[in-house]
Amino acid sequence: MRAAAARDADYALGVEEIRRWESAAGPIPPGSAVIMWTGFEDRWGDPVAYLNADSDGGLHYPGFGADAARWLIEHRSVSVLGTDTMGIDPGTDTAFAANRALLRAHRLHLENLCGLGQMPPAGGWIVIGGLRIRAGSGSPATVFGLIP
Repeated sequence: MRAAAARDADYALGVEEIRRWESAAGPIPPGSAVIMWTGFEDRWGDPVAYLNADSDGGLHYPGFGADAARWLIEHRSVSVLGTDTMGIDPGTDTAFAANRALLRAHRLHLENLCGLGQMPPAGGWIVIGGLRIRAGSGSPATVFGLIP
């Protein structure tokens, strides 16, 4: 979704875009990780550009729209949503609707990913190594992409 994110930093991935992607790449298998490559990983070295905050402190970066997240959970049984931004929700979504839908369904989210351009559009594998933090809401993780 790099082109869409370049045009609109507040871009929210929708169900229609997912269906178009599936028409080219095939259906998303159950248990999959769906990773959105927005191009924001290129901003990592510049925190101001990465967060893309406005003068009021509002953040502007792309993410999964709430409807798309729910659809991926309900219709594709995905296990993980991930992105190269600081959260799976668009920065303007202060309710974190995609994140809430994902966690309510006991699935994982990955953020701040890098090297996504090295992965194939479909068919790759990821290995996630995280820490168990008692009563924690998250964990730092090491994520490896494997190319078949």
